[in-house]
Amino acid sequence: MSELLVGMVITPLISAFLFSLTAVSHRIPHAVMMRIRNTLAVVALTALAIQLLMVAPPVLSGQVLTYTMGGWTPFMGIALRLDALSFMVAAVSVTVSFLGMIYSFSYMEHIRGLGKYDAFYFLMVAGIMGVLLTRDIFNMYVFFEILSISVYILITTGEKKENYRASLKYLVLGSVSSGFFLFAVGITYAITGSLNMDHIAAAVPGIMEEDPVPVYMISSLILASLGLKSGLVPLHFWLPDAHSMAPSPVSALLSGIVLKISIYGLFRLSSLFGGSILGSDGVVIVLGVVTLVVGSVLALVQKDLKRMLAYSSISQIGLIITGLGIGTDVAVRGALFHLINHALMKSGLFLCAGVIIHQSRSREISRLRGVSPGMALCFVILSLGIIGVPPLNGFSSKLVILYGAVGAHYTSIAAIIVMASVLSCGYYFRVIQSVLTPEKWKRTYNPPVPRTMSFPVYILTALCLILGVVPLIGLRVAELAVLAGGG
Repeated sequence: MSELLVGMVITPLISAFLFSLTAVSHRIPHAVMMRIRNTLAVVALTALAIQLLMVAPPVLSGQVLTYTMGGWTPFMGIALRLDALSFMVAAVSVTVSFLGMIYSFSYMEHIRGLGKYDAFYFLMVAGIMGVLLTRDIFNMYVFFEILSISVYILITTGEKKENYRASLKYLVLGSVSSGFFLFAVGITYAITGSLNMDHIAAAVPGIMEEDPVPVYMISSLILASLGLKSGLVPLHFWLPDAHSMAPSPVSALLSGIVLKISIYGLFRLSSLFGGSILGSDGVVIVLGVVTLVVGSVLALVQKDLKRMLAYSSISQIGLIITGLGIGTDVAVRGALFHLINHALMKSGLFLCAGVIIHQSRSREISRLRGVSPGMALCFVILSLGIIGVPPLNGFSSKLVILYGAVGAHYTSIAAIIVMASVLSCGYYFRVIQSVLTPEKWKRTYNPPVPRTMSFPVYILTALCLILGVVPLIGLRVAELAVLAGGG
């Protein structure tokens, strides 16, 4: 069973290589080549999903699967590990990646004809799976780099000047983030003599007793690095351009999954250094609250639909970080549950936005028109979920975070969370009002929505409804993830 962990990383890597071969000059008819690429994408992502399903029973029963490459000891070799925390994020990541690729069949048809989009898409998936499964801090850095480089390229697939500008900004700031992380890895190896996370966790308590300064330095570097990658204020200024200018399926992955991978890294690495990253004297709580408020206020003044969604993501990331910073079991459980919920809701919203822009021929909120009733309904449901209206999934996770904040005597923070939810009503209701205006519905729905674009939106909306009606599913998984996050 543990051997499947290797397959979860190798499958997208091999797929990326095979897709790169299809980009080489050939004499195969375009239609035939596109069918080959579509089949390969579905087979690869199905294989990845099957591997996750096979390991689900033991992992969700509390077991931890480990595998060491080549039979070396974990101290010397490369170790992989899958527990409830990494499984939770991996399951959501594979689900959204699968639906995003199906959406790309029509939305990115012209760009996919070149073959490079699919190769970098699967390279991004490989980076995601590598970060989630590795038990080696240097390999986590390597997989973060694979993920980041793939994203830089995918942002440019719109082939407009704005895409290249957004990608360049992301590249420069991402390089700064990578430098911080690599510096932290170097100091960690210098003081512990190991890159294996288990050995680091065992060595840190003794180091803290002798001289805690290096540990605090490592924690600060990791917080700066992954805080930048996750869009924490004041390190957020790359995010609106990157998320709004990327093609919609890429935006869905960026906002829904890639940001969450950085939060996963923060939560996972914090446990190695005695909680010094997320429990740094309230600094993380302040960063989370500021990010929550600033994201909400800036979203309120946006006129572009995708930029509004991007700033909304910043706000929701602030909410998740606030829950993690509070640090109680209840608050952390709510934060991880909201991580799942936001991944599904925001991915659905960006895919839905792609359809709305496709039909309206405009990104400006006030000019959205001709939206099909199905897409309008999905946008309304997903928006209400983000706002936190019962019985949708966003309400359940926000309620748990609020309960955790009040229980930890952070009543003022609970009030700010409620205020941010009220602000979110303002910017989401503007879009809802625009797409639900009766006279705009009377217009011909032109162009029609391909099924490969509407199907992923319907699936993500259905998943949000299920987790809202039966929140115990997500809460149980989040509870297991909290327990696993300590190791």
